[in-house]
Amino acid sequence: MSSIANEAELRKFLIVAFDLCRLVNVARCAHQAGYIDEATAWHFILSAARKLHETYPSWSEMGDDYVLGNRYFSDDHKADAMHRASIEWLQRAPSSPWRTNACSEGA
Repeated sequence: MSSIANEAELRKFLIVAFDLCRLVNVARCAHQAGYIDEATAWHFILSAARKLHETYPSWSEMGDDYVLGNRYFSDDHKADAMHRASIEWLQRAPSSPWRTNACSEGA
C-alpha cells in the first residue's frame, strides 16, 4: 500500500476501527484464557464500543476502515479475503446485525 496513494483514507478515521476491533478480540481472548475477569473484559469492550460509536457515522464506514487497517498491517498490503468477505456480508446481507441494528446514523 503506497502511503501517499492512501494518505487521505488513512487520515479520515486513522484506522481506529482496526485497532478497537482488535482490542475487543484481545479482551475476549484474555478473559477466556483467565488473564482478566469478565468485568474487566466488558470494561475494555464497552469502552471500545463507545469510541467506535463516536467515531463512525455508519457501520459501513467502520467496516471499510477496519479493512483498510487490515490491508495496512498485512505483509502484502492486501485485505485478508476472510475479513473482506465478512465485512461485505455484514454490509449487505438482509439478516446482518449491521442492517437490523442502528449505528450512529440518524442519532
